[in-house]
Amino acid sequence: MKTVFKSSMVAHIWANQSQREARNGGNTFYFTGDTIYSYGSHFPIARHVSRNGRRAILFTTRSYSVSTSRHISHTRRAISQADTVFNVPDPTASNPRDVFNAYRERVEHLKRGYGRARSRKPDILGYMERLINEANDYAEFFGLRSRLKMPENIECSEAI
Repeated sequence: MKTVFKSSMVAHIWANQSQREARNGGNTFYFTGDTIYSYGSHFPIARHVSRNGRRAILFTTRSYSVSTSRHISHTRRAISQADTVFNVPDPTASNPRDVFNAYRERVEHLKRGYGRARSRKPDILGYMERLINEANDYAEFFGLRSRLKMPENIECSEAI
């Protein structure tokens, strides 16, 4: 079986899980099983997960170099629109509660930034709402009871 491909094809083969492993010619972008990496196992880009017959992809929120950004872009483009994707700090994290708490921290960070924002308040509110929805979908997928909600003490009516 062929295992060396162009980087974009490595991402597509991983996304479709059509074989167990593949890599690019420079051995800088590869996957083994359900996880795809950039420059080694220290930088997982994404991982396929399944639970109760449902499938999803855990996708890193981290970035690093120009070439790793290119690998991330190849991987993002290879994912089907039909795939459920959760954007998480570490796709290989084994404890769903820790990942959910990272969502909570990201929402709190946005909430703190909202108070200092001037012209971007509607953008921040929109992003916060999408992030909360994703966090709650993540919690449902992994069977967690916790849920996040939009902060009540944040002003929601802004003049545009």
